Amino acid sequence: MKLLSLYLRYASILFTLLALILFGIHTQPFDDHGFHALIFPANCSSACFMGIRPGITTVTEAYDQLEKSGLVSQWIEQIDQLGDHEAAGSLRWRWGSNRPALLTDIDASLTYDRKTRIVLTFGDIGTRLSFGTLLIMFGQPDMGFMTGGYNDRGGSIFTHTAGYSALKFSLVNTIQCPMTIRQFWDSPITLQIAPTTDQMSRFTRYPPRIQPFLAYASYTFC
Repeated sequence: MKLLSLYLRYASILFTLLALILFGIHTQPFDDHGFHALIFPANCSSACFMGIRPGITTVTEAYDQLEKSGLVSQWIEQIDQLGDHEAAGSLRWRWGSNRPALLTDIDASLTYDRKTRIVLTFGDIGTRLSFGTLLIMFGQPDMGFMTGGYNDRGGSIFTHTAGYSALKFSLVNTIQCPMTIRQFWDSPITLQIAPTTDQMSRFTRYPPRIQPFLAYASYTFC
């Protein structure tokens, strides 16, 4: 009886410690790897990048802001000075070693309208964030589309592109088949900031709950 009482006492203490540890974990501030500070700074009402707002900022202003940031080590493609082309122009650069810790890609780019000189899109931006992390931060996307394909080794892949129209950004996560839905949630995302309506024309509206929908789609494409 004494042994049982001692066991229950230790079990109670262990349970209490475990509960406190779990409580501590859940009350820790959520680490978004600096995503909000980088993509949603105080001077932007919707998604932007380092103050560069597609649809508003000119390509010259964007170039100046990037140049002043001290984060660019090399310009790969400069601004096209000709303004009578119909196709969009591209500004491309290589990050220095001091690039934001959130980013995984060494190179980056933006597109702009050659006539108006306004930035159209910023990205694609490779990040350390997972698709599941973005779901925690912003809830489910309201639109998206999916494709199947093959990598350079001939293996099948599943690509999911999702859009947050109100926040004016989209994300892409690509994963090797076969996969589990957990692997899908954990897959890293690439971001694109694009506010214009025509950028969203390729998307379709999602149902109220996307988890079963995505699970079925990933199984179908893989």
